[in-house]
Amino acid sequence: MQEMIKQKIDNYIIPITLMFVMGMMLFRVNDPFCLKTIFLLMLTFAVKPFGTYRWTLVDWSILIIWGYDIISCWVSINKYPSICFLQLSTNCFLAYHLVRYSFANTKERNLQKGFFGLSCVAVILSFFTFFFFCKNAHKAGFADLYPVRFLYKPLGFDTNSWNTILLCLLGIIGCQRKSKVGNVLVWGIVTLLLLSFSRSIYISLAALVFVLFVDLLGAEEKSRHIRLLLLIFAFSLCAVVAFFNKEVKTTVSMHSTVSQQKSSQSRIHATVAAVHTCEEHPVLGVGNGNYTLAADARLNQNTNVPFTPFAPSWLMKLLVERGVVGTLPFLILGGGIVFFLFSRKNRQYRKFVGLVLTTILLKEMFQCTLFDNSISLTLLYVLLAIYMPRDNTKSYKMNSYDRLILPAVCCCAMLCFAYMKFWMPISKTSTAQLINKSICSINSYNKKKDDRQWRKAETNLLLAKKQQPQDVQIDFMLFELYCANGSRQKALFYIRKLVEAYPNNALFQYKYYAYLEKLGWHTEAFKHLKIALRIYPKLITLENIEKLRNRHRCFFSSKNLVLDTPISSEQDYARLGVLSFYLHDNKTAKKYCMRISHSMPNLFMPWLVLYHIYLQEHNMIESERCKRKFLFLSYGVIAQNLLQDESRFAIPHCKEHFLYNSYLAKFKLWYGGEMGGC
Repeated sequence: MQEMIKQKIDNYIIPITLMFVMGMMLFRVNDPFCLKTIFLLMLTFAVKPFGTYRWTLVDWSILIIWGYDIISCWVSINKYPSICFLQLSTNCFLAYHLVRYSFANTKERNLQKGFFGLSCVAVILSFFTFFFFCKNAHKAGFADLYPVRFLYKPLGFDTNSWNTILLCLLGIIGCQRKSKVGNVLVWGIVTLLLLSFSRSIYISLAALVFVLFVDLLGAEEKSRHIRLLLLIFAFSLCAVVAFFNKEVKTTVSMHSTVSQQKSSQSRIHATVAAVHTCEEHPVLGVGNGNYTLAADARLNQNTNVPFTPFAPSWLMKLLVERGVVGTLPFLILGGGIVFFLFSRKNRQYRKFVGLVLTTILLKEMFQCTLFDNSISLTLLYVLLAIYMPRDNTKSYKMNSYDRLILPAVCCCAMLCFAYMKFWMPISKTSTAQLINKSICSINSYNKKKDDRQWRKAETNLLLAKKQQPQDVQIDFMLFELYCANGSRQKALFYIRKLVEAYPNNALFQYKYYAYLEKLGWHTEAFKHLKIALRIYPKLITLENIEKLRNRHRCFFSSKNLVLDTPISSEQDYARLGVLSFYLHDNKTAKKYCMRISHSMPNLFMPWLVLYHIYLQEHNMIESERCKRKFLFLSYGVIAQNLLQDESRFAIPHCKEHFLYNSYLAKFKLWYGGEMGGC
């Protein structure tokens, strides 16, 4: 009876549970009660996988990595993201050993079917998404898909993240395919990777094909497996080149378009910033999930640079968050992968998996999405489990090692999750609570002028700044606090420090102008207003700025704000073109917006400006063309349904709270809650 139950668990419960967990990750199902972790823990208790196979260097490395993730929660500069990552790390650790157990004990048949099913869903949905994306892009007037490829988001994943998922599935399916369905799946995955038009993917796949070709030439016996894989790669490439010749040429050129050049420059800049951040915490790092917080001051204080949570490479990600100590287990893990890759006893399927793992590492050197995506990291651990030798099993016997590790996994995971879910949100000393309490105190002070509320706000903000010196916005809150109380010297100290350190932050420049204007320092105030308007042209539509325009017509002229401005990048044409339109200089606006629409057609505001200019010129053909492109860039595949809604095409007006949107997103990512609640 016991043996029958064990067989049912091995053959049915393990595959079903793993596919359920990965399905929740793939479809991004919200899991507030940590059901994924609970199910995996229960299954681990049932099968006791840890003692059923001999541990390799890779197994020990994964255990050390998971152990360091626990330590990271206590040494982190901000504990919330580290604890959130520990949940993912625990899921990956348990999934790895469950898959390792299944493959080591030849119980993987139904598990393979589950992976085939998961891959089929991913491939089919991705093809349908690409079809609708392509169809709507052509309807909008984009003959070339390359500039708008960022709008292709299967299941809501960005292109780089989805490519990592597909590479993991390629490794899982590519080593197990024994049917025509498996070959079709491999072809589908490779084709989708090529259709992403990602430079990192093209480089990584080229390296993979090259190694496979060299291996085929050097093999004593011609491998049917490798030959078939190379034929699939060749057929996929021919199909993509035949239908998307222009996009492939642009991708292969690597550095021909403005967007490619800008992307390369931003990654170089991010790498330099990451190196400087590493120097501040070289040993243990800043803690898991804290890359954006640690690098925020160096990377994310430019209003015109979109906020991204991704590190420029996996090596920089590890060094910043884990330091040298936390990076070493990953290097040992890489050494273990290489060891098995060149092992004499290596089978063909394991060689392919090892090459795919190397391909993933190469791809992640250009932008790291692996650790910010639960499904891709879990699939990577699964791939590692499949990569391990299957001939190192041993009969299971409960020993002291197993008695210790299972309670350790359960207790550490549950305690950390309980801490994250229940204690941290209500902790009076957490940074999020301190910031929110200070906002409430400031609001109360502004209404009642109660000095006690002001002192509470100051105490909470200073304590929050002590806890998180990397959070630049706390300095800005201190400035607003001292403004409310009339502490001029302190207010000027904080705002001047911010403006000097971050001159491209529109919020800081605009607030400095407003404060100087309040003090009566008009000449200096208008200097900073000019900078703010050039950074963020929509500011000119603010109610107080609209009133100011009637009194200072010379200042609010195209000659003063636009034509005298030095242009250092192509994006300057976009901003100044929009600003010219707000200033009723349609000639300059049209000139600048037409230029940027050719060099960077992925920017939506120039198309909206051109739509209104052509409409005023009664050029209905061109206005309709610009209208469709604006809609597609703004709303994606649903754009065609919005053509009749004229409110979508109104020139946007700015609200002051728009300037805070970037920090609201950061606040939720860093502290796990909403900002501003009392």
